[in-house]
Amino acid sequence: MAALCERHQCDACLLVVTIDERTAKWAAKPFRVGPGFVLHPMVIGPSNVEVVVDIERAKAEPELAVLSAMAHGQGDAEQAAAIAFAAYHGIKNLDDERATLYWDRVMGMLSQAARQALEEMMARKEVRFMTEFTRRNREIGEAKGRAEGKAEGRAEGKAEGKAEGKAEGKAEGKAEGEVKGIASGVLLVLDARNQAVSEDIKRRIAACTDLDVLDRWLRRAAVLTRIEELFEDDLCRS
Repeated sequence: MAALCERHQCDACLLVVTIDERTAKWAAKPFRVGPGFVLHPMVIGPSNVEVVVDIERAKAEPELAVLSAMAHGQGDAEQAAAIAFAAYHGIKNLDDERATLYWDRVMGMLSQAARQALEEMMARKEVRFMTEFTRRNREIGEAKGRAEGKAEGRAEGKAEGKAEGKAEGKAEGKAEGEVKGIASGVLLVLDARNQAVSEDIKRRIAACTDLDVLDRWLRRAAVLTRIEELFEDDLCRS
C-alpha cells in the first residue's frame, strides 16, 4: 500500500469485489498487518450493490449497471437476466473496447440459468447481443454478402439472356447475401470476444443456409462461455 501511494502520489486502498456474501463479510473486517498498522478493506458485494434493472439508470451509470450484474448474476435467474438486460443497454453505445470488456464481465458472472433467461428475453424483444462494433461489422458483412450475391445473380441472369433468369438470380443473390452476412457476423462476434474458432467450426458456420439457425448462433455467440455452446440443440439445414 505504501509503495502504491509513493508510486502514484495519491491515496491507496484495498478494494475487494466478490459475489459471495460470506466472503464480503469476512473481507470487511479490519486486518492487523503489524504494529500500528490495521488495514480496513473496502468491500463491494451483493449486500451493498444496488439492483439496477432500470434501463435509463443503466444508461446514465453504465459502470454501476455492470457492477450490479456482477454482484447479482448468480442469484435469481429472472432478476439476474433483467439486470444484465439493463446493463446491455447501458454499455452498448460506449466505445468498442469498453463495451466489449464490460459485456464479457457481465456474461462471465451470470449463471447458466440466467444466461438462458437473458437469451430468451433478448429473443422476445428482438434485441441483438452486440456492441456497436459487432453491429457495424455485421452490417458490413451483410452489405458485402448482398453485393456479391447480387453481382453473381445479375451475371447469371445476363448470361442466360432472360428476364426471368435475371430476376431469379437477383432474388437468390439477395438471399445468399443475407446468409453470408449473418454468418460473417457470427464469426466477428466470436472474434471480438476472443473465442478460439477452429477451421471446422468456420466451415460449419459458412455451410449453414438456415437463417433462423444463423440468427440463434449470432445471439449465442455473444453470451457463450465455451465455443461448444454455439451449436447446442441445433441442426442446421444446409
